[in-house]
Amino acid sequence: MRYLRRSPRLGVRRRRETLVIRPGFTYGPHPNSFAEGLRRITTTLGALVDGGSARQSITSVDDLARLVAHIAADELHHDDRGNRMNWSTGEPKTIGELISSLCSLVPADLGALTYEQAAAKALHVGLTERTLNLVGTEHTFDSGSNRAETGI
Repeated sequence: MRYLRRSPRLGVRRRRETLVIRPGFTYGPHPNSFAEGLRRITTTLGALVDGGSARQSITSVDDLARLVAHIAADELHHDDRGNRMNWSTGEPKTIGELISSLCSLVPADLGALTYEQAAAKALHVGLTERTLNLVGTEHTFDSGSNRAETGI
């Protein structure tokens, strides 16, 4: 998507590209963060799906804010301007690792269910298939070149 921006100094319009940022699951100090969703889903199930082995690309709200600041200051010269940028911080983490590091209120003695067992239980405890997919399926992408360019 393109838009025109008027430059007050020059009195002319210059073409700018729109960049859509697609962050990995976002966590931070707010009640709707990915970490809170993980806590709610796993405690509702009472178990980790497939032992918590599904990997997720994640980013902190602070790192996402730093990225937006880089873009706003035109410090990021991304080849895909006009397209999209997948963004995550660090390497993907397993659900088990994320729960250990981000979800202090999750009991340590969670059981384990296969994805099929978790899907059957989810119906009875009010979780949708989409919700179960968040903790039982990998959601990863590589944003290494973007991280190298920004230093975030």
